[in-house]
Amino acid sequence: MRMKPEEVSVHQTALYLPPNVLEKWKKIYADTFNSELEYEPDKQIAMLQENVERRHWKALRAANRLQTTPDVATYEEAKALEDWQVIKRVGEDGFLKVVTIDAKKYRFPIPGKSKG
Repeated sequence: MRMKPEEVSVHQTALYLPPNVLEKWKKIYADTFNSELEYEPDKQIAMLQENVERRHWKALRAANRLQTTPDVATYEEAKALEDWQVIKRVGEDGFLKVVTIDAKKYRFPIPGKSKG
């Protein structure tokens, strides 16, 4: 039983993604869920609940990797992160403070601003 991307039930961790990223998430999920069928086309084992559940978690892990943000090393890189990748991005006390969706925290001096 192959799953199509449009049949994927979106997990709550991906609900906030913008539409274009969400479509990628669904495709990765469906491709990963179906991947074992590609490796064992002649077996086509009965879809036991444990097999479906294991494939679901494998697909969820793969799709959620889309939510991993790149490491940033500069103020400019932190400003360049897309809005959906950021939980918090504020300028405070001469610093840009950023928290990403995957819980990375950054603090960079704002160019041209001096502390205090």
